[in-house]
Amino acid sequence: MSGRVLIGSIFGILMLAATASHAGTVSFGETLINADLNGTFSVDLRIDFTGDATLGGGLDIFFDSSALNFSSFDFGVAPSLDPSFNRLPNLVLNADPLQSKLEGLAFGSFAGITGPEVIGTLTFQATAVGSSALSLAVTTDPSKGGEFISSSTFSLQVVDFGSAAIQVSAVPVPAAAWLFGSGLIALAGVVKKRKTLETGQH
Repeated sequence: MSGRVLIGSIFGILMLAATASHAGTVSFGETLINADLNGTFSVDLRIDFTGDATLGGGLDIFFDSSALNFSSFDFGVAPSLDPSFNRLPNLVLNADPLQSKLEGLAFGSFAGITGPEVIGTLTFQATAVGSSALSLAVTTDPSKGGEFISSSTFSLQVVDFGSAAIQVSAVPVPAAAWLFGSGLIALAGVVKKRKTLETGQH
């Protein structure tokens, strides 16, 4: 192998490593969320573009609409966001509930966003017992935020997206035990009262 080819190979490897190390991340505040049936839960949306600040971009958030109802998304008070860039997502319900999504949640700033910080909070209602998931993907439509752009090179950025698992239970175990115990106490009281009445009649 010639020296030129070797140097080229090493340079390519270093460039790949640099790209990977500067990848931005968009993730949820929790990766495992426990929720009660018919109850609501909230989860933060976090970003980190340390090493390569972003001008912004758009996200799609996928969820199982047979198990979850979208309630709201509220942008936080992240100091690096320019509110004029903020775009609330469109709710897109699909015949395949696993393909339902919040489309085009966008944010950005001409000054560049580094993070790490929370950009907002999602709220859902749990409507079915069992497991489901939240996942993220980039919005390719420029009118809805589009790809993420580096504030230093103005090129497309590599973004690693996180996910979260949702576990919905019918009744929390402590509450179920408390209700069962309360039922036994009430039943014992009824039986005792009946015996007292029967004794008094004799």
